[in-house]
Amino acid sequence: MNYPSIKTQTTATITVSECVVTAITPTPSLQGTTHSYSIFDTPLQIPYDYVQVPACGYPMTVTPTISQATSAVTINQATKNFVVSSSDINDAASLVTV
Repeated sequence: MNYPSIKTQTTATITVSECVVTAITPTPSLQGTTHSYSIFDTPLQIPYDYVQVPACGYPMTVTPTISQATSAVTINQATKNFVVSSSDINDAASLVTV
């Protein structure tokens, strides 16, 4: 059927807003935290993560640096953990700052 007096109109509104991260909060806070590990112990996993404020959902890349070259500390980006593990007596008495 044809209804010439009825007009159909479709309106769509698209709003694009910018999300601005105003703060990056470490959780749990690692600043000033000290951990101890003894050679041959079970690997020590130290979690790290960061929260965007507000939560914009942007992907984040964390690139930690280690002050002392050692294979005793590895960084697992997938699980967001520092892993401390060693069976090398030469790693004893090492102080590592991340």
